[in-house]
Amino acid sequence: MSTFGRLTDAAKLDIQLKYPNTGRALADQYGITSSSLESAMRRRGIKYQPPPEEPEVQQEKLDEKLVKALKRSRMTLLEVCERFDRTPSDVRAIIERLRREGFAIELREEAISLVTQPTLKPDERVYDFGKEHFTVGIISDTHLGSVHQQRTHLHEFMHWAVDQRKVDRFLHVGDLVDGIMRYPGSQNSRFIHAADAQRDYAVEHYPNTGVPTDIISGNHDHSFLKQNGFDVVSAVCEKREDMNYLGISGAYVNLNSVSFYLWHPGGGPAHAKSYRMQRQSWQGYPGGAKPDITLAGHWHFYNAVVERNVFGINVPCFQSQTPYELEKSLSPLIGGIVLEVWVDRETGRLTRVRHELVPFFVPIADDF
Repeated sequence: MSTFGRLTDAAKLDIQLKYPNTGRALADQYGITSSSLESAMRRRGIKYQPPPEEPEVQQEKLDEKLVKALKRSRMTLLEVCERFDRTPSDVRAIIERLRREGFAIELREEAISLVTQPTLKPDERVYDFGKEHFTVGIISDTHLGSVHQQRTHLHEFMHWAVDQRKVDRFLHVGDLVDGIMRYPGSQNSRFIHAADAQRDYAVEHYPNTGVPTDIISGNHDHSFLKQNGFDVVSAVCEKREDMNYLGISGAYVNLNSVSFYLWHPGGGPAHAKSYRMQRQSWQGYPGGAKPDITLAGHWHFYNAVVERNVFGINVPCFQSQTPYELEKSLSPLIGGIVLEVWVDRETGRLTRVRHELVPFFVPIADDF
């Protein structure tokens, strides 16, 4: 490519007239380097004046700056208004919209902050099916977006549970998507990487059976939360009327007065599969909060135990063995659980439970 100085006088004059509105695009048009073009315009005191951005683009940039600012520090409402030249009502509207889109922003009068660490804030929902016997389908660790996901088996289990076992509700115990966990080679285990892409994939491909799903988020879901404050499970549930978001890491839900605790713990499994569940029953609940039934995800295995009158189930997964699990000599169990519960309608007490493990012993390769 040539330089500005080698152009004809007519070309130079044309560039000088067009540069304020056209900018660098003139370099390609006249076959000169961008650096030569910009240097020549600076010497002549001519500046590029880009056209005003569309309101949507301006709003998108404002949102991005606000999220970055909140990630770095807690700010009062007044500080946010001053920094971004907005009224309090404008800022509240922006924050509420970002929260609906999945950003975990705490909005308080004294300070506004972006939550980037999982915090246990158990939600408590109450549902009454109006009968003494009800059935729930239990799911965990679907890891949508992983090359090891078992989407076909997930669809098969959920539709069978609705058609054949007439489940009244599904409970999902975390790790809806694969997230963006950072360990060597992890990027090769996902076919979708970005947070919004995993959100959209889950919205489209998590089975819609007509029966609602109550769900908590797990550590893979939290990877987006830690990176940029984006709560991907909340964002999915905003777009799916059949999915109800209960909380981060753990939440209570009451079905016919039977208290369920959905729990996605951290860390590796103990040597004995039942140990962590047993320890949870002894010391893991605050006073007066011991549930009737605890459902635990994360470890990708199945186990059932009764401890201190708490019926606990470690829920299997819908992801085949990953390279990480192979290195650790861990073999996941693919499948779901159907749990039948009987309750005394007069006293509201749990009287009987019966559960069925529905395993899929042969994983499907490249099920994405």
